[in-house]
Amino acid sequence: MNKTIVVCFLLVASLQAHSADVTELSLIEQRQLVRFARDVLRETVQGKTNQAVFPDTLHSQQPNAGIFVTLMKNNRVRGCYGSLYAEGADLESQLREYAIAAATRDFRHLPVHESELDDIVIILSFIGPLEPVSGMHEVDPKTEGLLIRTPVARAVLLPGEARTASWQLREARRQAGITDSEPVELYKIHTVTIVER
Repeated sequence: MNKTIVVCFLLVASLQAHSADVTELSLIEQRQLVRFARDVLRETVQGKTNQAVFPDTLHSQQPNAGIFVTLMKNNRVRGCYGSLYAEGADLESQLREYAIAAATRDFRHLPVHESELDDIVIILSFIGPLEPVSGMHEVDPKTEGLLIRTPVARAVLLPGEARTASWQLREARRQAGITDSEPVELYKIHTVTIVER
């Protein structure tokens, strides 16, 4: 059985054509995406569904990159869910799914409660190229994420989750259940992030 345990759940899928590049979105469109994720989060914890309105200008857009929705509370990850690769669904469907999952399906945390909403900051991370590296000296954990993998396990840490590269590697190994002596492939992850506040 292929074991996949990650800091932000990892879903593997293929890249899509006819897609939107987040770096080409206007500041207003970026804010609209975060507002949409906020509305989905709110409706999820309040037990409502499919009421959040996606920006009209971005309908039918397909992302050309993977996306993670991270919920931060008191500068700590409160929930996270996403994919390293575009999944083929439109941007609206992916953001909706990942915002719901970040609030309800991160196994490290209880589901988000309505009383927490005002304390949560949403971060959208759009995944860029995965670059193989020979060691952690090539990774800046403040600006680059990390993917480690073996034939049976993998883990992802997004930029900013670790203060040092050595902690980033230790934590990724711990989350995936990979021992210190087990050889791993290392990839640094380039991202574009949109922060709610």
